[in-house]
Amino acid sequence: MATSSQSSVELGSHEVKDYICNACEDQNNVATSADFYCKQCERFYCGNCIDPHGKALAKHTTFGRVEIDKWPVSKKVVDFLQTCDVHKDHKIDQFCNLHKQLCCPQCVSDQHSQCSKVTQISELTNSQPTGLEGLSVELETVLGEIKTLQFSQKASIQLLQRT
Repeated sequence: MATSSQSSVELGSHEVKDYICNACEDQNNVATSADFYCKQCERFYCGNCIDPHGKALAKHTTFGRVEIDKWPVSKKVVDFLQTCDVHKDHKIDQFCNLHKQLCCPQCVSDQHSQCSKVTQISELTNSQPTGLEGLSVELETVLGEIKTLQFSQKASIQLLQRT
């Protein structure tokens, strides 16, 4: 995700700028609405700034607003989704398995301190395999466990037959 993506609302304006041009922001400290996203640069550009970018970096892949589904989620949306509804100054970083609820540290302290299974979200996401490679590793692990059980079972059967 592009770390420089952000949303803004101009003071006194009804216009919501979901993405702002990084070049305008860097050069002029101006919040101009972005119309393009460059995948390689991971930056946003307005209509005026995309031309120099395109001339200098012609092989870069850019997506206009019609392909906004290929843009990263804006920083403002990510911040909104990660902020606790109850404790606005805290980020959600844990999950209570008992209540099936996302929690910030203050929620855990206030309401889930006695819950037996409160887990860091980062631990939950890292434990699940991603893609075919992750599934392949998990299948190999399970296959190894099955072979171990088969060997143990054969040894038990042989021991029983001897007795």
